[in-house]
Amino acid sequence: MSTTTIEAEDGTTLALDVTLAISRSRSAVVTQHPVEQGAAVADHAQVQSAVVTLSVVVSKTPFESTSSTGGDERLREVVDFLQANLGKPCTVIDSTIPEGRVENVVLTRAPESYGVVKRLGLDLEFVEVRFASVSSVEIPPRAPAQGAQGGSPDGVESGEQPTEEATEQEAETSRSVLRAGVDKLRGA
Repeated sequence: MSTTTIEAEDGTTLALDVTLAISRSRSAVVTQHPVEQGAAVADHAQVQSAVVTLSVVVSKTPFESTSSTGGDERLREVVDFLQANLGKPCTVIDSTIPEGRVENVVLTRAPESYGVVKRLGLDLEFVEVRFASVSSVEIPPRAPAQGAQGGSPDGVESGEQPTEEATEQEAETSRSVLRAGVDKLRGA
C-alpha cells in the first residue's frame, strides 16, 4: 500500500489516503472484416493509449491532506476535486510507479457522489494522451506559368490538327487494304 497524489492542470493537488492497487496497461484494437465463411479477416492492429487504474481509499480523517477539512466535508472535497478534473489533464504521483509519476493523463472515471460512509473506496481511471495543437496556414493561389495562355503550354496545339492531302500512291494503298478487309469479312 502507498499514498497517491493527483496534481490537476491548475496546480491544485489531492492527496489520497491509501492506494490499494495501481496498474498500468495497454491494449490493441484489431481490425475486423467479416467474410462469408470462416474467421474475420484482420489487416492491422492499432495500439491504444496506456490506461492507469487506481484503487484507493479516502477517509474522513486523512493521513496527509493539503486542506484542513475533515469528516463529511473531506469526502465531499474529494468527490468535488475529481468531478472538477474529469476529462482534464493531470499528473499521478506515487512512489510505487517506476518513474514516480505519470504525466499527460486524463481522468476518465471518477465517482459523482458518495453515501453515508466513514471512508470512500474509489476506482479511478486515467488514460495517457499526447496533446497536439492545430494551426491553419493560408496558402495563396498558384499563379499561372509565364507565357501560358489557356490550359496548354506554349507550342502544344490542341483540338484540330493540320492534315496533308495523301498522294495518289498512298490513297491506292489505303483502298486496297480496305478492299482486302471487306473481302475477308464476306468470306471471299
